[in-house]
Amino acid sequence: MAGVSMNIEIDDARALAALDALIRAGQNMSPVMDDIGAALEASTQIRFEEGRDPQGNLWQPSQRAIDEGGQTLIDTAGLLDTLNYQVGGDSVEVGFNKIYAGIHHFGGQAGRGHAAKIPARPIVGVSDDDEVEIYAVLQDWLSGAW
Repeated sequence: MAGVSMNIEIDDARALAALDALIRAGQNMSPVMDDIGAALEASTQIRFEEGRDPQGNLWQPSQRAIDEGGQTLIDTAGLLDTLNYQVGGDSVEVGFNKIYAGIHHFGGQAGRGHAAKIPARPIVGVSDDDEVEIYAVLQDWLSGAW
């Protein structure tokens, strides 16, 4: 080999065992994805109940909430009750199981003849606090691997 090179060999039983444990842990990410999903589901529920998007902005109040003194997107809790997460090996998906969740998240025209204009009220996403929590969950999981 031309130039400069360095070869590093680890000949320490504890370090090798730790590396082996990390490799084994990385082959099944489902447990940590489950923990991340639970954390994201909890933070999404809190934001939903506060009427905030993942960036912390308040949603525009709905006319129903204004008229009745209630909360936007929380009347019967039909949407919130479908909040869930699914683990898929090395990933996790957090969302709502109602087809109308999309119109509330993205906004648009809805109702009979698309006469109602629904403002975007983002209901899913990863906040800065969520990122911190995800890293903490990963750190705990990795430190527990050995």
